[in-house]
Amino acid sequence: MTLADMRFAHAVARIRVLEQRLLDRGRLERLLEAADAGEVLHLLAETEYGAAAAAVKGGQDYEHALAAELQRVYALVKSFSPEPRLLEAWAARHTFHNLKAVLKAALRGEAAEEGTLSPLGAMDRGRLEAVAAEAVGEGAARPGQAAAPVAVSLPTVPAGPPQVRVGGTVGERVAGPEVEGYVTRAAKTAVAAYRSFGGPEEIDQAVDRAYQEYLLALARVPGAEFLRGWVERWTDLANLRTFLRFALAGRDAGTLLRALLPGGAVPVERLVEAYESAPAPRARLEALQVLAARTPYGGLVSEGISRFEAEGLLHGFERLMDLYLLDYLRRAKRETFGLAPVWAYLMAKEQEVRLLRLILVGKSAGLSPERLRERMSDVYA
Repeated sequence: MTLADMRFAHAVARIRVLEQRLLDRGRLERLLEAADAGEVLHLLAETEYGAAAAAVKGGQDYEHALAAELQRVYALVKSFSPEPRLLEAWAARHTFHNLKAVLKAALRGEAAEEGTLSPLGAMDRGRLEAVAAEAVGEGAARPGQAAAPVAVSLPTVPAGPPQVRVGGTVGERVAGPEVEGYVTRAAKTAVAAYRSFGGPEEIDQAVDRAYQEYLLALARVPGAEFLRGWVERWTDLANLRTFLRFALAGRDAGTLLRALLPGGAVPVERLVEAYESAPAPRARLEALQVLAARTPYGGLVSEGISRFEAEGLLHGFERLMDLYLLDYLRRAKRETFGLAPVWAYLMAKEQEVRLLRLILVGKSAGLSPERLRERMSDVYA
């Protein structure tokens, strides 16, 4: 056992208490059987979500409650964790989401609508708008001059030593890579990609790539092995889903290349080669199954494609992805020290919020409990 593991001893003890408050399957079943979104919020008042649910002014304003609960949990866990920067890794996606909205609006010469921005972003709106304005201005071509093209290459894991260190004395808090630097670079590359290839998805993909670089910078540090394993699996699954979506849509290999993320165990070049080897959607699905069969994801991909063929939707595939990651997170229940239990709890909370959002959205749309149940994955508790 390392000193870095011991530094999380107090945090793990606190986490074991918090885990008891996660919603179990029985509680979720009660929510599924609720008559509408208002009744779901009423039932949530009996749980950890009580304060957040009570602040909701209308049955449709549930996003406020969910965001408030996540903010509360992250603040609480960071308050007793020796490495709060590592715990910000997944939550930082809200900042990059907000950057996408602000960039798209800036390119249209407008201001981003308030409803498109997540309240969980770490950078305030004013700073994001300044970053976006600078990127849009720098990338603009002068009259009669074409914008500089963006080179397309296989995504790679960023080089350079990590800027975070897990270790040192108990109570020490070590600074890590600042998210703002990644946001600034994301804005510039996203604007360049948009002007070279066109389409708002180019902004999404370029920003996602920068966020991935931020995740990898945190996950590569000594002492963060569990986080690194989670990021690797999440990246592989995200890339497999992207392959599947692009194959079904008949997209060309060049667009797939720009959408794939570095950092997974399945090399990006193998995914691109498999995609290019098949000329049609059906053949590409078969190529994906052949490729996945040589990885730990073979069964998942095969079953996911079978479910898609039966249902015509990707919900089944995505549910299998959630279950795969959940199985990995559950390993942390056997850990007594270290980052693993703390990270697993936060990811379990994130998943719980996703399930609640699914239930609330479904209830608002009038979906039956059976339809919702088909789309839900298991729970960590």
